[in-house]
Amino acid sequence: MGLCWCSQVDDGMNTNKRGGVVMPTKDIHVNLEIKGCSTAEDVMRYVYDDIEMPKPGKSHMRVNGVCTSLLYGEILPEGIMKAMDLLGAAHATTLLDVGSGRGTLAFFAFLCYPNITHTMGVEISDARFNLCAKAMKRIPCARVTKNNVSIDLTPEPGKHRRLSFYKQNVMKMLDHVRKLSPDIVIFDVEINFGDRTLVAPTLLH
Repeated sequence: MGLCWCSQVDDGMNTNKRGGVVMPTKDIHVNLEIKGCSTAEDVMRYVYDDIEMPKPGKSHMRVNGVCTSLLYGEILPEGIMKAMDLLGAAHATTLLDVGSGRGTLAFFAFLCYPNITHTMGVEISDARFNLCAKAMKRIPCARVTKNNVSIDLTPEPGKHRRLSFYKQNVMKMLDHVRKLSPDIVIFDVEINFGDRTLVAPTLLH
């Protein structure tokens, strides 16, 4: 299992400096029922670019009494690819993103790694989850409810892939996590170990 803490902030969807990521999954934009997209970045721009972001001074909210930015943990596509490569995503089948925010990391990984059959994001903040749900509503095949988003694809006969987001405290979803049995876990949250709290960006192998 790979574990990664991330906290690079991105105020918008930026283009990968390497000139674009070619989708390994054949015709995934067709499977998502999105027209005019041929790369993962095209899909990301289509889904996220026009989502109104919180205005300066209003991008902070409180979670469990702690003031935090709605953009906390946003990571650039190039950073996502580097992190995924480092964590061996090319050989993984399941991924869990704890503190998934708008869902950009989990969604981008879902687009770029067809070997990952189930990608799950968990976000405790109502405001961040709502931004994720608003973005995912742009995908015709997405099912969006008050506390859950799910996308199910069958890119070829006998192969099933799922992307799911939950508005919930991950500690209340341990049965889901055990069932997922994630190969990769991304943490972007404050974790209290009793005598110490991890808040700084940390990478664990």
